Amino acid sequence: MSHPTDTYSSTAAIRLIAAREARAVLTRKSVWVTLAIMLVAVLGGLGWGAWQGSKENAPQVIGYVGAEPAALSAVAGAGGDGPSVESAGYPDQNTALEALSAGDIDALYRPADSGTGWELVSESSADTDSLAVLRAAQGEITGEELLSTLGVSADRVAEITAAGTVTTVRVDGGSDGGAFGDPRTAGTVMVTLIGLGVLVMSVMMFAITIGSAVIEEKSSRVVELMVATVRPLDLLWGKIIGVGGVGLAFVATLFAVTAAGLGLTGIGERFDVEIDLTVLPILLLFYILGYLFFSVLYAAAGSLVSRMEDFQGVQTPVILLLMAVIYLPFFGLAQVDSTFMRAAAWVPPFSSSTIPLQYAVGNVGVGGVLGAALLLALATVATSWLAARIYRSSILHTGSPVGWLKALRRVSRS
Repeated sequence: MSHPTDTYSSTAAIRLIAAREARAVLTRKSVWVTLAIMLVAVLGGLGWGAWQGSKENAPQVIGYVGAEPAALSAVAGAGGDGPSVESAGYPDQNTALEALSAGDIDALYRPADSGTGWELVSESSADTDSLAVLRAAQGEITGEELLSTLGVSADRVAEITAAGTVTTVRVDGGSDGGAFGDPRTAGTVMVTLIGLGVLVMSVMMFAITIGSAVIEEKSSRVVELMVATVRPLDLLWGKIIGVGGVGLAFVATLFAVTAAGLGLTGIGERFDVEIDLTVLPILLLFYILGYLFFSVLYAAAGSLVSRMEDFQGVQTPVILLLMAVIYLPFFGLAQVDSTFMRAAAWVPPFSSSTIPLQYAVGNVGVGGVLGAALLLALATVATSWLAARIYRSSILHTGSPVGWLKALRRVSRS
C-alpha cells in the first residue's frame, strides 16, 4: 500500500502511535497496582533491613552480680570490629534474672553454682560472637573451641585470646559463600539481584503487552484500518517505543526509590557492607536492551496469530528463552566466578541478566559492561530486523496460526 511521500512522515507516525500506546498502558489499573505493590515491597524491604541493621549494631548488654569481672570489663571496653558490648551491674541474682527475662540485658555473667569460675546465662538474642569471646577470655573455652564456634582462622583466634587483648569478632563469610562471600561486594550483589528481579518482571509485563496489543488489533480488524494510513514498521516501532517508555519510567521510579532509601537508611553502614549504586544505571541500560530484544520477538509472535487463544503456542519459544535469561544468574550465583558464568555474560541475550552480576562482584569493569552492551545491541538490531520482517509479512494474516518455521520461510522468499 502506498503512502504519499510528500505528506507522510515516519517520525510523526511513530510519535503518534507511541503516544497512543503509552496512554493505553497508563489507563490500565494493573500497571498502577503492580507499581504500587513493587514500591511497597521496596520500602518494606528497606525498612526491614534498617530495623535488622539497628539490631545488628545495637550494643550487647551483659549483666553481672556484685563486682564487675575483669574479663567482662575488658570485653566491654575493647571496641573491636563487631557489635559493641556494654555491662550492667545488679545487686543480686534475682534482680539480674528479672532484667534478663524483661529483655533489659542480653546475657547474665554470674558466679557458677559450684563456687569456682563463672557461667553465662543468655537469651537467643544475645550476640554469640561477643559471648564466645567472653568465655574464651575467662578461660571457659579453649582457642580451639572458639575456632569451632566462630569459624574464624587460627591466626584470628590467637589474636583474640592474646594476653591483654580482648575484642569482639564477626563470623567470616568464608570462601564457599559464592557471590556473598566477600563483604566488599555482598551488598552490591544483593541490590543487583533485587534489581534483576524488577527488570525481569518489567520485561515480561511490558514485552508481553506488545504481543497482546497486536493480537487485539488483529482480532478486531482495527489493524487493517491502521495500516491503510501507517506503515506496518512504523506501527510496530510506535508500539515498542510507547509501551517501552512507560516501562522505563516504571523501572526508573523503582530504582530511584531504592537508591534514595539506601542512602537515607544507611543500610550499608549498618551491616558494614559496601553498596556500589553505579550498578543501578547499568541495570537500567540492560533493561532497555533486554526489553527491545524481547518486545520485537513478542510483536512478531503476536502477528502470527489472530486469536488470543493461539498466543500461548507461538510464544512458547520466546518465553523459554526469557526464562533461561531470568534463571541463569540465580542458578549460577554460587559459581559466579566459573568460566561458564563469565562466558555467559558476553552471550546475548543472557548478558542482559549476567553482566550486571559480574560487574557487582568485580569480575568486569565499565569497559567490559560497555562491550557486552554493544554485543547485545548488535544482536538486538539483528533480531529486530528479522522480527520486523515477520511482523510486516504477517500483520494482515487471519485464520489459522502461522508457525515460526513457516514465517521464516516466508520471509526468506520475500
